[in-house]
This record gives sequence, structure tokens and C-alpha cells, in this order.
Amino acid sequence: MSDSDQVKESVTTEKTKKQPMTFKQKLDYFKDYYLIKVILVILALVFVGLFIKDAIKNSKTIYTGGTVGFDLYEDKNSFLTDGFINYLGDGYKGKTAKFGGNALLVPEGQEYDKNSIETAFVAQVNAGMYNYLFMTKKQFEYFEEVDFYQDISYLQKDPKYADIEFVTGITGETVGIRLSENVLTKLGLSDTDIYLVFAIKKDQDDLNAKFVDYLYS
Repeated sequence: MSDSDQVKESVTTEKTKKQPMTFKQKLDYFKDYYLIKVILVILALVFVGLFIKDAIKNSKTIYTGGTVGFDLYEDKNSFLTDGFINYLGDGYKGKTAKFGGNALLVPEGQEYDKNSIETAFVAQVNAGMYNYLFMTKKQFEYFEEVDFYQDISYLQKDPKYADIEFVTGITGETVGIRLSENVLTKLGLSDTDIYLVFAIKKDQDDLNAKFVDYLYS
């Protein structure tokens, strides 16, 4: 029997099964033989659609920040996202800056394994979740030995940043900026020991400099 004959016979068999059925029987037949398959196909299409949507959204994200050890009021997020994109100008239309909130809460007490905390945190940074972070002095010092602070001496050497207070790490490299009162006010903060650090990503030097300009403009 040829393939075409087998197909015809299969179709004929299906018609024969359904022809004497009542509407309820056909509905039950559909539920028994096709419903699960249809649901699985729909779920697969939804999953693929969400994946594509997320991929397109992420491809537009060019800059992401967060805090460590404290939170910003939600109304300040737009200053760091939409405000920064608008500041960058027409060349960045359609691009997105994100602010992810508190990147990591460092727990207190001996029951927590410091190595596990550091590993989880560095994994987030290495995965590209954060280009920059605002950190309390305490959290800055907590993570000083973890090698993810970018050396920003290239900013310190620029005369236009002469009034900015830079912070050095344990190896003597310039790795942070202690935020001025003016910047703290823009962020809705009163704590005078908030540091800005950048993750190790050399391809972000230009955006990092523009971000500092934006904060101090």
C-alpha cells in the first residue's frame, strides 16, 4: 500500500469514527484524543512568544544599576532610567536603562557563609545584571576583597572631575565615588556614606562617564 493510500485510509477511518457520533460524543472524543495536545501546543507557543518578547526587551537594555544595603524610593527610579536615557540624547532612542533595586541583602550573624554570599553576588554581576551599584560604606568594605570593582582612575585623571571625591580599594586602585550631598539629594538620600562603583566591564567606560556626568550635572 502506497503512502497516499495509507493517508486516505486514515482519513476515511477518522470520518467513519465521527460520522455516527452525537455532538456530545464528538466533544468527548476531542477531549480524550486532542485536548491535551492542543493545550501543549498553545503553552509551547506562549512560552516561545514570551521568550522572544523578553529577548527583544533585553536587547534594548544598555545600562543597569542597583543598590546594595539600602533601597531607593520608587519615584527615584525614573531619574536613573528614563531620565538617563533622555540625557543621552537622540542616539539612544529606543534603548532602555534599568534599575533593579536592592541587588543583595548582606545578612548578619555567623550562620551565613560569606563565600556563598560573595559567589551569588559576583554571579549576578558577571551575568551582566548590574553595570553599576550604589553601596553603603559598610557594604562597600564588605565586598572590597571580591574582585569586581572596576578601576575608574581614568575618570579621576580627567580635570572636569576634580571636585569629585574618589574612593580607593585595598590595593590602592580608584574603584568608587563617594556621592556628594547634591547627588544624594537627587536620589532622595540623606546618608553621606553612599558609594558609586562600577562592575568590571571595559566596554562600558563611555556610558559610565556619561552616567557620572548626568549625576553631577
